[in-house]
Amino acid sequence: MAGPGVVLVATGAETYIALAARAAASVRRHCPGLAIDLYTDRARDLPVFDRVHLLADPWFRSKIDALLASRFERTLYMDADMLALADVRDVFEVLERFDIALAQDWYRNSPLHHTFWRKPLPAAFPQFNGGLIAIRRTPATTAFLEAWRAAVKATDTGRDQISLRELLWDSELRIATLPEEYNLLWIAGVRSWTTDWAAPRILHSPNFHRDYARYARARDPAAERLAAATNLAAIGGVDPATWWWRRDHTVDPEPIAAEGRLRTSYSRIGTYEDCHLRYFFGSVAGLDDRSSYQMAFGRLMHTIFELAAKGEIANEPEDLKAAYRERFNPAWFPSRAIAYQYWRDGMGMLELWHRREATDARRALRFEVGFEMEVGGHLVRGRIDRVDPSPDGGIVLLDYKTARYPASDEEAARSLQLAIYYLAALRDPELAALGHPVEMQLVYPARVQQGRFTRVSQHPGPDHAAQVERRLLALLDGAAAESFDPDPHADCRMCAFKPICPMWPQGEEFLAPTHPPSGLGPDGTPAAGNGGGGG
Repeated sequence: MAGPGVVLVATGAETYIALAARAAASVRRHCPGLAIDLYTDRARDLPVFDRVHLLADPWFRSKIDALLASRFERTLYMDADMLALADVRDVFEVLERFDIALAQDWYRNSPLHHTFWRKPLPAAFPQFNGGLIAIRRTPATTAFLEAWRAAVKATDTGRDQISLRELLWDSELRIATLPEEYNLLWIAGVRSWTTDWAAPRILHSPNFHRDYARYARARDPAAERLAAATNLAAIGGVDPATWWWRRDHTVDPEPIAAEGRLRTSYSRIGTYEDCHLRYFFGSVAGLDDRSSYQMAFGRLMHTIFELAAKGEIANEPEDLKAAYRERFNPAWFPSRAIAYQYWRDGMGMLELWHRREATDARRALRFEVGFEMEVGGHLVRGRIDRVDPSPDGGIVLLDYKTARYPASDEEAARSLQLAIYYLAALRDPELAALGHPVEMQLVYPARVQQGRFTRVSQHPGPDHAAQVERRLLALLDGAAAESFDPDPHADCRMCAFKPICPMWPQGEEFLAPTHPPSGLGPDGTPAAGNGGGGG
């Protein structure tokens, strides 16, 4: 029987296989020489794995079969939606004293966690997350895995952690509880960590397979930058000599904008205008929180409005509410109270839509119009929610905002987003074919004004296009040149990055100097003529 090794399981769609391969590559990068096997449903040529094993009878918890069949004396099982950020071979040292090692489940107040199998158990012995399991091969652990497999197959919960908890409670196994950094599920929470916290070792995120295109195929996905981006990687597991000295946020020696050409969205470059460092945290370092519950709710309302305007949902209160009810997911929100408040907000928006907005929306020329345009050698992408005809000729560009508090008229007049819409309507062929833009609007369904959704507008002047281009080009050039200094005049009220921003008392100096510290060369080694010395 072989020594220690890692086991992953992936079957079915190629995206899952690719995720498993990416997880394996992250382990190989940080744990050179460690054997890694894959259990799957058909023969595959995947060089990142040492061996690929075929599962005799794949099912939704084939990981238990893989643990039983593992060729390793000590096995670390990892879900495919994980990424190693540091050397984790110390887990095998734990197995020299313990039979099994796991991290406790993070969501200990969820309905799943309060579900029991055969008997209630104390809260002080919570569920363990089944995404990462280290286990030592013994007759007792083999019997345990066989009992767990039988329990999962005999129940209809569709989950394995419920029976896992009870079987561990009843067992005589020596159980080691791994710290949270070995199975880090609450990634967003790292923003509030300080250097007193241990650096993340393994990230675990369902988003890796829910949004495969963004995370799995990205050149340097957000998750892999997380530890370095929060300055936690410096605590351990990262060799500073390998860092790229221009900016310490990456081990990739290539510049952010290849050949000086930046590719970005209107929303991201708008963040750069407000604060260069906030843009860095959100768009470069990968701490982007665009998957927040506010955005999920906003996308839902956009979808309902568009389908109703196109006639795919009848403009009757009950039909609108039924479509909303079908798509609304309370799991998006951090608590039931917040979910209920958003539920009520959405119902109010639908009521107002039915009374007034639906008639206007049915005259729309286009919905969800994507655009791309060149600005000074850079590429700016975006999407406009709605294009309406103007009563005076031309077109009106609309963007829905589900925030409760509308921007002021002055803020709308200065809005970079609306200004970019104007420039795109002149340059993008699909938009230009609809007519000349005469007004750009931010539309707020959560607020009523004169019996309809509140609107604030930007009206282009005679030299508007040239002014917008000059303003935008300066921002694009700055981001491409990696100018990421914090802005003392930025609007920091809703910024999530204050704990790691040097402008705030709780923040720390984040970015490394543009040049290596005195005495070190570009690769982090002592420069010529600077020999080491001792007392």
